[in-house]
Amino acid sequence: MTVVATLCQRGNRSLPLSPLAQSYATRQGRATMSAATTHELPVLRRAAGASTDGLLLASAMILSSGAALALVVVLRLASGPVPVSYALWVAVSGAVGAWAGLSAAWRDFGWPGARGFVRALKGGVVFSFIAAITAGSMILPVFGTMFAPFAVLVTLLAKPAAAVGLVATLAITDRLVGRWRALA
Repeated sequence: MTVVATLCQRGNRSLPLSPLAQSYATRQGRATMSAATTHELPVLRRAAGASTDGLLLASAMILSSGAALALVVVLRLASGPVPVSYALWVAVSGAVGAWAGLSAAWRDFGWPGARGFVRALKGGVVFSFIAAITAGSMILPVFGTMFAPFAVLVTLLAKPAAAVGLVATLAITDRLVGRWRALA
């Protein structure tokens, strides 16, 4: 073990770290990163006992919401009943699209204050657009890519319950990611 690592473990705060690394290292009065490994690029590490339940629950809610919304959109556009295998494919595609949307927009969720609210709105729009394009591409490769965002928008306007469900899911996701960020 090096001397720098030993000093870090003992809590010596006089190490020659950059201000950013020092602020990460002493966040909430305990070490939250391995500041001894690098002075330029701090590597965040979860504090001992910090839970990732909020992030996992947010991901599960987003995936199930994406699958349900994709089914609502396709069943609304279908002229009759759809085969079970196609409905399963639509649900899986919706979940994958939701995962892609969350991957693109998760950095905008979970911030406090008015700026956090604006960021969450922006994240919701980015999430919806990316999720619709991805799911539409999987369901119907060329036309789904082009028309899925419009089909989702029309469905949300025509079915207020679907819009309320999506907004509620995004709001709960924002709160859960905020809780996860607070524990980091």
